[in-house]
Amino acid sequence: MRRFLLWLGGLIGILLGIAVIAVLALIYATMPGEGGSAKLPGLSAPVTVSFDRHGVPFIKAKTRADAAEALGYLHARSRLFQMDITRRAAEGRLAARFGKRALSFDEHMRTLDFVGAAKASEHLLSPEAHKILAAYARGVNARIAQCGRFCAWQYLIYGPPKPWHVLDSMLWGEMLANQLSGNAELELDRLRLSKTMSRAKIDSLWPHVSPPPPTLAMNAYPSDAATAAGKALAGFPRFPSPFRRTRTESNEFAVGAARSATGAPLLAGDPHLGFEFPSLWYLARIDTPQESLAGATAPGEPFLVFGHNRHIAWTFTNNGAAVQDIFVF
Repeated sequence: MRRFLLWLGGLIGILLGIAVIAVLALIYATMPGEGGSAKLPGLSAPVTVSFDRHGVPFIKAKTRADAAEALGYLHARSRLFQMDITRRAAEGRLAARFGKRALSFDEHMRTLDFVGAAKASEHLLSPEAHKILAAYARGVNARIAQCGRFCAWQYLIYGPPKPWHVLDSMLWGEMLANQLSGNAELELDRLRLSKTMSRAKIDSLWPHVSPPPPTLAMNAYPSDAATAAGKALAGFPRFPSPFRRTRTESNEFAVGAARSATGAPLLAGDPHLGFEFPSLWYLARIDTPQESLAGATAPGEPFLVFGHNRHIAWTFTNNGAAVQDIFVF
């Protein structure tokens, strides 16, 4: 019996070892690897990509559309699941992946109807912008066609990714705009407090800054506003929900050439969008005969969010503007 138990234990150990090795092999198969080539369907000429010692890609292409297609392939090569989650979040479909804990977030996103907003924005695109976005989508889909559910280890669990469309890139912009906005909740919080506090007391809870914090343009809150605000706030996913982060800020500054040790102007921008893994940003350099671009791209977008070209550098910051309004009807 002892010999049998030893044999059985050894067999179980071997089977467990084989299972672990198989899992690791499957995960390894989803890694992008180094070097190689790929066929991209819409290129007008070959594109070359090299990586520096930090893994930053240097893309050399004949046209901006060719560069966008290559960038789409690279984004999908390294960040496809991240792109997929952003798309699902904007569409209000996270609960299909993460269960009931994401349901309130999905309900909120569907109420905001970012899909409808993105469709409306897509119709306003210039022909050139649509061409770039379509080329980017082709690059993403070329990677999906190449690797299927091996594009990321998560797809081994959830099944193969769905194709990428121009609309999906538009959704990224809607998500960023929402993340940089928040005065609707502030207005609702103030309205809810009006049930038990005077207007003067509510104003004292917020620091006196210039310009003042966004609020309703009225001298007194309507009597039924507190109840309506409480109902509206119930539809907002609240921190510390796993799908809701704390409020974010940002800053930027510039130094003129006369005040720089190098004799060249300096520009710094730090959008405090919270810690993420992987990062929201994907650094890249893009060279075409028409332009050179270097800086931060975002997986899901073919455009340089901030960085520099041959003539200027740019960044952006959250200015705290009141860009949301509350309607009771």
